[in-house]
Amino acid sequence: MTGIWRKDGDKWSLARPSDYQDENELHDRIVEAPEMLPLSGQPEIVAKYREVPLGGGSADVLAFEASGRPVVIEVKLSKNPEAKRAVVAQTLAYAAWLHGATIADLEGGILGRHLAGKSLTDDIEETHGEETIEREEFHDALATDLDRGSFRLVIVLDDAPTQLVRLMGYLETITTDQITVDLVTVTAYEVNGTQILVPQRIDPGREPELEPDKGTERPRRSRRTGSVTTQGSGAFLEVAAESTDEELAELLRRCADWADGLEEEGLARVYTARGSVYTSLQPRLLNEKASLANPQTSSGRAYVTLNPTVIERRAPTSLAAIEQAPNAKEGTGSTKAITSELLAALTQAYREAAGKD
Repeated sequence: MTGIWRKDGDKWSLARPSDYQDENELHDRIVEAPEMLPLSGQPEIVAKYREVPLGGGSADVLAFEASGRPVVIEVKLSKNPEAKRAVVAQTLAYAAWLHGATIADLEGGILGRHLAGKSLTDDIEETHGEETIEREEFHDALATDLDRGSFRLVIVLDDAPTQLVRLMGYLETITTDQITVDLVTVTAYEVNGTQILVPQRIDPGREPELEPDKGTERPRRSRRTGSVTTQGSGAFLEVAAESTDEELAELLRRCADWADGLEEEGLARVYTARGSVYTSLQPRLLNEKASLANPQTSSGRAYVTLNPTVIERRAPTSLAAIEQAPNAKEGTGSTKAITSELLAALTQAYREAAGKD
């Protein structure tokens, strides 16, 4: 996992990311230093304009490569509901509106407020220096790219939800060479009073947090317990489907939906361990194999088993709310009954562990 590790005494730990105040703060960072974005092909970005009207909305940033190719950049925080799917449709809508425009449309209308009567090439040379572009080549390439709809589409977030990664992967597989898509995360940290940014291009052709070229992880059998561990909540839902107890099945489905929600929010990666006696749902933290809690079913019962040492280490402020939940078994506080209040408290704990509380 990409991040910043810090040493406190003799112990190394992964630093928690700091939250952006709002999306405008992330906008500012992109406009101030677009060269930090790890875009495919490493193009030089020579101009960037904020809040550019395109159709019924405004693109967060409209930029240009030194070659003349337009770049539509949309910025979202992962907590924004639009970050899961809507941002893709939004970005495509801006590209569709830009398709077929002329340079005169750009300079006189779309970017008129930003250019204030100047030509685009004059503004680029004034801002970046006369040696930045070849005027005629830039002008001709820009006209061609606008006419053909050959654009670069960039979505920038603080963290990439799983749904968005999958959608961008699909988009990449069906687009032609006319369109280039980039999904980038820019994680912020505070180090000794200084903001440190860690940009990372997310390969949309694979799930986040998987090692390159490995794809979906294969089922693994435990030699000790004989259980088989698979990625996702599918095996847990299979137990629900096989149950003749509708109340039990509903509890298992609720737990699966809860775990899937953590994964969609970018807080965990979900696994299921299914054995001959029990089946356990494992929402593992992204930067270690441990879970804060594991919904389980055995002998016709369903409950949540807590991992107190992990909670104390990664989500200490959430521990009190979790401990207040009713126990599933008499005499133990580490096994809890499945309730909406418990699942909500555990969701908050996962957010705290991810530095998103």
